[in-house]
Amino acid sequence: DCFIKQHRSMPLHWARVWDPTHGFYRRHDISLLREGHAIQLGHDDGVCSNAQTPVKFIITHSNGVHGTRLSFCGCFTGGHRIKQLMHAKLFPGSAIEPISAFSFSVLREYDLHTLQAKFGAYDYCLSLRRLTNNVFTHLVNDPYQTFMRVARFWRYLESKVRLGQVHGIDKFFPHRPSGFLMLYCPACSDPGVNMRDIYDGNHQANQFWKNTDPFDKSLADGLAYFPQATKYLEFLKSLGH
Repeated sequence: DCFIKQHRSMPLHWARVWDPTHGFYRRHDISLLREGHAIQLGHDDGVCSNAQTPVKFIITHSNGVHGTRLSFCGCFTGGHRIKQLMHAKLFPGSAIEPISAFSFSVLREYDLHTLQAKFGAYDYCLSLRRLTNNVFTHLVNDPYQTFMRVARFWRYLESKVRLGQVHGIDKFFPHRPSGFLMLYCPACSDPGVNMRDIYDGNHQANQFWKNTDPFDKSLADGLAYFPQATKYLEFLKSLGH
């Protein structure tokens, strides 16, 4: 009870519990310390008078993959489950009835590792599984597929924050397209600005389209380095392609 009380604001710390039978410390998720205990969402003090029935949840944090239990807030002001998870700095793995989430800290760390150390998502997720259990790693839940999807959304939202879109920056740059996610570079080729209309181009981009995922859609369609897909196809048709 003392450990649980002291870790209300740090529910993703591992608990090391002495096993007198085998003579060593076992690592447990905090939800396993007391029967029926769950991480309470919706209230900073961890107490809710209208707590919903705890549900099993997979949370991937920077110290490993936790198989834990969450209790959502049932108060009128509690809000949707997605809102409650986000308020707790947990990014849901699904927009409908999520059963997994990723802490903001693990998403930030992955972002830095990929930029600086060139980590791939597969190796990063495997290292998190090994942090959880370095002997029987195959028994640890594999978050890779969901992580790839969430990391993509995370970077898109981070781009909107860093480039001022969530702060209404467009009103200060009326000459730019609405929602633009790119910084203007005076050294880059720009038709009508620093290059004459006597150029040609290769419009194939054979490696651009993923042949393994026909449903892959851009989150920033036409707002960054690639043109809007529909306008690009119309342009190709105008050239007879």
